[in-house]
Amino acid sequence: QNAETFEAINAGTNVMTNIATMIGIEDVDDLMDNLNEAMDLTDEVSDGLAHPLDPLTLDRDELLAELHAMHAEDVEIELLRERKSASSSSRDSQSKSASSVQT
Repeated sequence: QNAETFEAINAGTNVMTNIATMIGIEDVDDLMDNLNEAMDLTDEVSDGLAHPLDPLTLDRDELLAELHAMHAEDVEIELLRERKSASSSSRDSQSKSASSVQT
């Protein structure tokens, strides 16, 4: 059994040596460069597919921020109207009090 293991290891070593002589380091570098380029392309495609197709959902955060800003602006306008109305009512009642005092 040891002899069989030795023969298997020896055969594997011979195959690896033959492969190493057939393939140079430049070939390995070229292969790795090609593999890296293919992986980069795959990443770009995956990133592209990961984004939703609906343009409205692409800017969801931006749209929500705009909606909140519009709501805040509406609230501010309503508060200004209430203040103006309260101010006008106060002036009208002061005006009426002043004219009733004069008569």
